[in-house]
Amino acid sequence: MYMNRRHTTTAFFALTAALLLSPLAASAAVDGSAHISKDRGFLFLFALGTQAARASIPLNRWLGLDERPATLYHLKEVCPCEGTDLGIYKYGEEFYYDMPVGSAVIIALEPAVAGAKAQRPVPSAPQRQVLVVPAFPSAKPSNLDSM
Repeated sequence: MYMNRRHTTTAFFALTAALLLSPLAASAAVDGSAHISKDRGFLFLFALGTQAARASIPLNRWLGLDERPATLYHLKEVCPCEGTDLGIYKYGEEFYYDMPVGSAVIIALEPAVAGAKAQRPVPSAPQRQVLVVPAFPSAKPSNLDSM
């Protein structure tokens, strides 16, 4: 059993996409990676700056997700607050996560249960009060990514 699980986990974490979170100001730097296999996986985020930031991550093929515009994804925090519900998002929507200075977080992403509806938590502060750090800042979205 252990060897079987180890092989599956090793193959899963070999699927990595750098999030390329690029701050508009170095004081709000965020780094991260996505480990996605088809329709589920994990996001790893690290706040490297001297100022809190809001990571902005598109839930689309750039992460390695299968292109399924009608799919809903449920995001939950794994660490540091295991089980914290971060919302249900439609493929192509932007996921925002507030990163305090010096923090690290692991977020699980999986398809939402049948019948679920998109629901996003209200951010703790309006966007204009927090520096938003976009993932893939140099990428140009296509029509498919905005679905």
